[in-house]
Amino acid sequence: MVKLDAEHKEPISFSGVTYEYRKAAKRGVNELTVKLLNGKLSYPFLVVLNTDLQSVKVMKGFKDTACLKSELEALNL
Repeated sequence: MVKLDAEHKEPISFSGVTYEYRKAAKRGVNELTVKLLNGKLSYPFLVVLNTDLQSVKVMKGFKDTACLKSELEALNL
């Protein structure tokens, strides 16, 4: 598991691409966040990636332990 601050201001290299911080209104966002969420920003979120680092599922909102465990087990990864 990797924790990512969506508003991280330093460039982030992921899968051979460097993503930059982009200033917007009062706050900005790192472009990697935009890519992982397919441009539909929502906080908090959890993105599940497969072994090829491709997005398998985006889970939005807070999850209690039982709900998160159930959703992750359903993915059969």
